[in-house]
Amino acid sequence: MRNPPSRKNSAKVPQDQTSSSGFQNRYSSQEHPQGRRTKNKITAVSRDTRPDSPRISGPSFQIAASGTMCPCITPLQMLELEQLATSELGLSDDMMAENAASCIAREACDMASNGRVIILAGNTKTGARAIAAGRQLRNHGVRVIVFVLGGENQGSLLEIVKRQLAIYRNSGGQIVSVEKLGAMVKAGPEVNLVVDALLGMHLSVDDLGAGDQATYLEVAEMVNRHVERVLAVDVPSGLDAGSGSPNPNTTALVISTHIIALGAPKMGLLTAFAE
Repeated sequence: MRNPPSRKNSAKVPQDQTSSSGFQNRYSSQEHPQGRRTKNKITAVSRDTRPDSPRISGPSFQIAASGTMCPCITPLQMLELEQLATSELGLSDDMMAENAASCIAREACDMASNGRVIILAGNTKTGARAIAAGRQLRNHGVRVIVFVLGGENQGSLLEIVKRQLAIYRNSGGQIVSVEKLGAMVKAGPEVNLVVDALLGMHLSVDDLGAGDQATYLEVAEMVNRHVERVLAVDVPSGLDAGSGSPNPNTTALVISTHIIALGAPKMGLLTAFAE
């Protein structure tokens, strides 16, 4: 795997946060997929080194605080868990969105001091959760701007994205065009953090229409060039959540400094860290 330059980062791993889809903790790794060593709470190891632990083959994540192995799941398994949460527990997509948003907002609050937070949301469940996180951040006095990839075409948006955008607007939130986004990002220090939820687990750059793909590449380039702190939701956009392979177009990978894994780390992250 070709490693473009990364940025310094750290992360916390509270072990007591549960989500509607099973469990939800904040994760980072000792070595980010883009290759820079960092201070963190989870490491990639070949096996659990405690005497009472079974041997495993291949790389795995380990929770540094406890020394226990951290399981990973595929995007399909995550989807199945969410479907079970709905059918067996009666949890709605909006309930799970609010749950996930609380964890995203908490991590973003820890990372963003007094600067502005920009939410980059795609037309996915992940994007809807990031928009909800933006609203929760505003409720805590954080200055938030939301950009929605493909948002100019309201008719094509998922219902959950439409609902979260409506709630965000009704609470006084600001949504910007790609032109205004570029002006803000290039302004420099005022932008303290970008939350990357442009693609999520199930969407790739190649799945986008020609117009949205061009906009995505423009946004990815400006973030990589001008932003110091990027919090990716589940996986950095441009990295396959299942295989861990980056998009062949190297400019399509949004270089993150932090990753928050909803439910559990995705297998693609483990593969990317291992390589």
